[in-house]
Amino acid sequence: MGRLTGRLLLAGALAVAANTVGPLAPVAPASAACTISTTYRQGMRGTGVNCIELRLKALGYQSSYIDRYYGTFTTAAVKRFQTAKRLPITGVVNEATGTALGIWSAAPTETRIKERRVIGYSVKGRPIVAYRLGSDTGTPVLAVGSIHGDEPRGKMMIDYMLNSAVIPSDVQVWVIRTVNPDGVYLGTRQNAHKVDLNRNFNGGDWTLAGAGTERYSGPSAASEPETKAVQAFINQIQPRVAIWWHQIGQHVDDNRMVANYPLLQRYSALTGYPIRYTSCVTKCTGNATTYINRKVGGASSFVVEMPSYYTSATAARHAKAFLTIAHEA
Repeated sequence: MGRLTGRLLLAGALAVAANTVGPLAPVAPASAACTISTTYRQGMRGTGVNCIELRLKALGYQSSYIDRYYGTFTTAAVKRFQTAKRLPITGVVNEATGTALGIWSAAPTETRIKERRVIGYSVKGRPIVAYRLGSDTGTPVLAVGSIHGDEPRGKMMIDYMLNSAVIPSDVQVWVIRTVNPDGVYLGTRQNAHKVDLNRNFNGGDWTLAGAGTERYSGPSAASEPETKAVQAFINQIQPRVAIWWHQIGQHVDDNRMVANYPLLQRYSALTGYPIRYTSCVTKCTGNATTYINRKVGGASSFVVEMPSYYTSATAARHAKAFLTIAHEA
């Protein structure tokens, strides 16, 4: 074989490989040039999507051009990857798929964390982890990134506090990425028992409702292991302020049960999110916020509805607003 012929054959082989949509030789996770720390799904845009597309292309699952848009081509590529790795074929890049891709962000810097506590386990045995930051003896406060598995982006605020935020020295800050790890893994609102955890708390107003829907209250108050674990943790730390980030919206829920309503107004002013009442599809009973406001003396627990997509700068603004009202409470 002549040199020219050999070069032509080699070039042809490389061209075929570059346009093949099946898995090529795996690339070590350490070679990933970017990371993500929240769930992505079809319809989303931005640098996180760009990271996913680049990784899928590097692994040989996506051959189309990189456009930073999570469209049908990216969804199909994710499903091919999930099939090959025997993951749930959802087309959604959650923590499990992101970890398999090698682009899920590393654990927070342990030196910032005063305590890591497993407060309980999900139906499927996944740990629910709370991290303590700031003062050992200061005013306890709580921030939860996600209670619904299909509303996961509040973890961006949690990760900002774990990795970057200035924590007030007089506040004992507890943060939890998600109290519904099974739902996050499956990409569903409910837990693995198909119960809406935010209709399952035993705050004195639980009502059997929503059977057969994604807002099912569960068969009885606090029937779920996740709910039991969170209630026990709340009873133990007695948070003065508690915030729960939800999706999809762009407002602070007008919760009149809080002990300190000016804290909602302060958070609204700091973030630019108006205070509005959040209506419910089914009965708005068995909520986590109601549980805290009724069971913890002087507590102010409320929900902030975030949009389906927002930037890291927005996440930082909301995390800082929470820390500000925690300090002022």
